[in-house]
Amino acid sequence: MNALGRLQTSWWARPHYQLRRSIGLAAGGNPVFDAKHSPSLTLAMFPEFFAGRQPDWPASTQICGFPFYEQPREVPGNLARFLENGDLPVVFTLGSIVAHFEPEFYHVAAQAAQELGRRAVLLTGNNTRIPQNLPASILAVDYAPLAQILPRAAAVVHAGGIGTCAESLRAGIPSVVMPFSFDQPDNAERLRRLGVAEIADRFRVSHLASPLRRILENSDAARRARALAARIDPRSAASQGVDWLEKLGADQS
Repeated sequence: MNALGRLQTSWWARPHYQLRRSIGLAAGGNPVFDAKHSPSLTLAMFPEFFAGRQPDWPASTQICGFPFYEQPREVPGNLARFLENGDLPVVFTLGSIVAHFEPEFYHVAAQAAQELGRRAVLLTGNNTRIPQNLPASILAVDYAPLAQILPRAAAVVHAGGIGTCAESLRAGIPSVVMPFSFDQPDNAERLRRLGVAEIADRFRVSHLASPLRRILENSDAARRARALAARIDPRSAASQGVDWLEKLGADQS
């Protein structure tokens, strides 16, 4: 499994190696498996309420919170109109990697939304298996910025990538997580323990509609999500990260 993981993720490291070479450094070890912790400083880019400090972390680790990368993207016009006219929808998104392996997900999502009588937004990316002839209550778009649409949603169904977890927490909405690989099962469990998520383990309507119904009807989950959103401060997180980097640079100069 280790060899397979190295093979599958080898291309992820190419920009890392190129950056190191461009500043006169050797390529170094694989950043996913061999060189992911610096002896000088490791930044944990999530808040402590999401994952507290662990005894096996590098001694140099500093927690700085979620530093969001803000992209100046506008919500497509048809999606903006959809969000403005009706009840808060459920957003379904798996990201490009998982959607590639689960091409039927958006068909399952549309059926689950209809079974529950909920409006829905399907963020499909370049998925070629987009459901056709969708009812007016369901809109499929290839892309929309989560930071702008999740605060206008009732819940989000996703695979548990750390970026979507962070955006759902910042928006103050609950999740249904369908973890696929890597850190996703761990992230899903952390959201569940925080009381803001249900975990679905099958890409079938029956396995998605039930946890989605539970989370939508769980007023405590919605309340907890809003409370956690109030504890997220992206500016402070970014500032703390920069402060630690500058301190490291000053100490080594």
